[in-house]
Amino acid sequence: MKGAVFYNLHGWLTAVSGGGFQEWLYYGDAPSGATACYNGNRIQYVYSPEGQKLRATWQTAVANIVVPLNTTAGLTNSQISSTTRTDYVGNVIYTGTTSSYATGVSLSKYLFEGGYATVTPSTQPVFHFYTQDHLGNNRAVMGQGGTVEQITHYYPFGGFFADAGTGSSLQPYKYNGKELNRMHGLDLYDYGARQYDPIVPMFTLQDPLAEKYYHLSPYMYYGNNPVNRRYRQWACVFRLSAHQGAANDKF
Repeated sequence: MKGAVFYNLHGWLTAVSGGGFQEWLYYGDAPSGATACYNGNRIQYVYSPEGQKLRATWQTAVANIVVPLNTTAGLTNSQISSTTRTDYVGNVIYTGTTSSYATGVSLSKYLFEGGYATVTPSTQPVFHFYTQDHLGNNRAVMGQGGTVEQITHYYPFGGFFADAGTGSSLQPYKYNGKELNRMHGLDLYDYGARQYDPIVPMFTLQDPLAEKYYHLSPYMYYGNNPVNRRYRQWACVFRLSAHQGAANDKF
């Protein structure tokens, strides 16, 4: 994110001037919302009450549509050049893309601990396996035949570089194993109920348990120490120990 950052009365990020997105809309007290990107492109998320992502819909606008900052403009059907939708049903992922305002989905991917399988209705599943570091970052992806499909290196707070390989476009799960959304220049990691920007670094929403940890910023990541601590959920930060593997140092 670049430029001035705007928040609503809840302390939730709503817009960034000069950034990859223009306005973030929230519905009620739930963190589900729609992101209006530059030139009218939109990303809409649907979450469960527990913060589990259920659906993501990306609508790409035709050229020469401009939405002023801090304003909302809905896209008409004729203004949408393509729609991509992803449905999340537990570890099963369904996707679909069409050159219109609506699209259906079909079985695409199955996630399992240590990797994933790409699936189509007419073919056998193809398995891919992660090589991870001590923070759970996916550093390499190996095909079921033993070939290296992707290698990714990270900066301490999650920004990546040298992301190369034959299957990099198929594998969005990167830092801490979280899904990175690059559509329309969003470039945020999805941590469930909150999105995370590795460049700032900060979350887009406050931590709901922030009042229990008043000495920490409610937008802070990993207690500002991502080298030996892992994010679990909300304000819990766990220190990694060489003697204990994953220890229990909480803030």
